[in-house]
Amino acid sequence: MNLFKGQVRETGSAGSVAQAGAGRRTRGPRAGGLLVAVAIAAMTVTPAPPAAALPPGTYTFTANFASDTVSVIDTATDTVTATIPVGDGPFGVAVNVDGTRAYVTNSLDDTVSVIDAATNTVSATIPVGTGPQAVAVRGSRAYTANAASDDMSVIDTVTNTVIATIPVGDAPQGVAVSGTHAYTANANDDTVSVVDTVTGTVTATLPVGDGPRGLAVSGSRAYVTNANADSLSVIDTVTDTVTTTVPVGDNPSGVALSPDGAHAYTANTNSDNVSVIDTATVTVTDTVTVGNGPRGVAVSRDGSRVYASNGLDNSVSVIDTVTNAVTATVAVGNFPRGIATAPVGRPAAPLVSAPSEGATTGAFPKFKGRAVGEGGVVDADQVRILDADGALLQTVGVRQSDGYFSWLRNGSWSPGEYTVRFVAVSGGLESAETVVTFTVAPGPAAPVVTVPAEGAQTGPRPKFTGSAPGASQVLVQDLDNVTIGEVSVRADGYFSWVQATPWEIGPHTARFVAKNSLGLSAPKDVTFVVDVPAPVVNLPAPNTTTGTQPKFVGTAPVRSTVEFYENDVLLGSAHVSSGGNWSWRRTGEMGVRVNWGTGVHHVDVYTVHGGTRSPEHTTVTFTVQ
Repeated sequence: MNLFKGQVRETGSAGSVAQAGAGRRTRGPRAGGLLVAVAIAAMTVTPAPPAAALPPGTYTFTANFASDTVSVIDTATDTVTATIPVGDGPFGVAVNVDGTRAYVTNSLDDTVSVIDAATNTVSATIPVGTGPQAVAVRGSRAYTANAASDDMSVIDTVTNTVIATIPVGDAPQGVAVSGTHAYTANANDDTVSVVDTVTGTVTATLPVGDGPRGLAVSGSRAYVTNANADSLSVIDTVTDTVTTTVPVGDNPSGVALSPDGAHAYTANTNSDNVSVIDTATVTVTDTVTVGNGPRGVAVSRDGSRVYASNGLDNSVSVIDTVTNAVTATVAVGNFPRGIATAPVGRPAAPLVSAPSEGATTGAFPKFKGRAVGEGGVVDADQVRILDADGALLQTVGVRQSDGYFSWLRNGSWSPGEYTVRFVAVSGGLESAETVVTFTVAPGPAAPVVTVPAEGAQTGPRPKFTGSAPGASQVLVQDLDNVTIGEVSVRADGYFSWVQATPWEIGPHTARFVAKNSLGLSAPKDVTFVVDVPAPVVNLPAPNTTTGTQPKFVGTAPVRSTVEFYENDVLLGSAHVSSGGNWSWRRTGEMGVRVNWGTGVHHVDVYTVHGGTRSPEHTTVTFTVQ
């Protein structure tokens, strides 16, 4: 099919696309003689079944030029699960990074259809330039290559409006975006336009092969299919120069890259195959036979599958990238062209609140944020935290009530600049990354805890004291880094803290962390043992005979109380002095002493400290005469 001035040749066998007639709308030549519309001969348009919302999964979308629909293929089953009516002559398709929207260029009515994956319906139709072909999406912008108006439309995907129109080369058919630059493949002047997306200006025009059509970018390289030269041009995007040209199949149309950029794939329309190019050696390593007249090609985000849209037999070929063999052929709409594959129903990228982008922290920064989608709805189960190279640092759970997550590394960060990546995960589907770069500066020193001493035995309400120079606060945590208390630090560095509730009897470890504006210090762990011992009773001596008003004398921990029981009935109590001594006589109302009955008595004496009664007691046995 020849769309532009007869320069881009596509010949096909049975079922080929004619240039005129058959009831398809045809535009007359614009200034310069550009014919922008085609007619489809001998093709049957099948009515589209109603679409349903897509469940979470990975899907491939094809723009079916002759049936004005988009086919949606479930890649788990290689079956079409939905057919969505769009505009006139759908040509290109792209899916945003979250898999929530698909953008389809309608080349014969100069619009872009926006498909909402949540409802599987067209949620907006956006007028763009004349004869839109390819479309690319990055962030909150979509870019269309408008072949008949020689320009690129820039769409704000939040408002669904065109916010800029940028003139480029003659008959742009392909478009790709990387960083702050967009690239268009201009079929009629054999060039690639380099556009600064910040300023909206063309910064370079690069000569490539004859009839450039498809474009893909990865890192510092762009790849352009030259349909009339049966080749692939490789562009260094740093120097804006063509570094090499690779022969591929006959009439290459679409091009796509593996996620790691290691392989490029071209859909060769006239030779009915896909070329596999090793981008390191820039050589064709394999050729895979597919259907009749492949136009578009897409690679799954895990790199395991390649999808080729076969325009002349209304199908999509599924290629296993390990074996480079076709594993399935899926029937789709009439004359499929553009193709894209993406996870749908994936969670939104996490919102990271700390550390903020560009922040300076101490050696123990705490990472926190929320994993929520539209309307603040929690849409993830976990958040994966990775380093700059993609190595997993930690997987943390997401609190389902509000989407909150947090992580504190078990160990310090050395001073320097770091980049950390956050990915939300739901049902095995990953979100786009949220990337945070921060700088670690020397933070406060770990606090010094002087009381209680390491391994000391304490009562249930121990007072912790120490020093934390240069810190504003000291956090008290358990060993899971959960804060159980915090206290301000005096100007001289002193701090003290008592837990609001008694500690249980037994061994404990409390973690103390100093905090200032740079973050957290290394932790200081203090292990201590809470014990409430039974009191010591000196008088009356065991198994002695006393008068009717015996005096009880002994010792117990300071700031405690001694209680006296007979037959589990509380008789009275005594306070322990600052020297650890106590004494007690049994009294009644108004403090009047009470006589003990004659005979043998067994009195159980307990210590009560910080609201906790000693698990053991001292029993005093004596006889009253």
